[in-house]
Amino acid sequence: MRKRLPRIITNAVVLIFLFFVLNIAFLFIPKITIPGINMDIASVFRMIIMLLALIFLARITSDAVVLADISTNMVIFHLGIKSKLPLRRVGKDAIYIILDMLLYVAVIPFLSGIPDIGEWLGAIASLIFLGVFIILAYDMWRILCRTLEELADRIAEWVTEKALQVWKKN
Repeated sequence: MRKRLPRIITNAVVLIFLFFVLNIAFLFIPKITIPGINMDIASVFRMIIMLLALIFLARITSDAVVLADISTNMVIFHLGIKSKLPLRRVGKDAIYIILDMLLYVAVIPFLSGIPDIGEWLGAIASLIFLGVFIILAYDMWRILCRTLEELADRIAEWVTEKALQVWKKN
């Protein structure tokens, strides 16, 4: 965690810098067409900058996924979802998602009705409810993927054992 957050920030700064270079540098690039590929220098430069931006975006995403795992575990721990059975935990996550949606539907009309600051409070509450939904949905997805992977491994081991038994008989 100590290494990932600075890497995310550094890669984000580089990404922002590339965005500015992408927008500003074209003021100084002449409109010269490169023979053979029939593209101007600005288009080639734009493709190179976009490729670099995609590389830094991929680096940010890979670090963010690890931080999302850690954050999800912290939130799930604080919500009190401590089930060792994965499908039970998925069920609890699903119940919390339903409660999140019901609370959203109940709270937003009241917050939006407050004069002067209602729109801002509604927007902030919407972002909070969305964040809780994303964390719980991500936790469900992660558990389901892990459970399916374990099941596939067990099936593969069983098929391998059966194939070896048949092979030894012949």
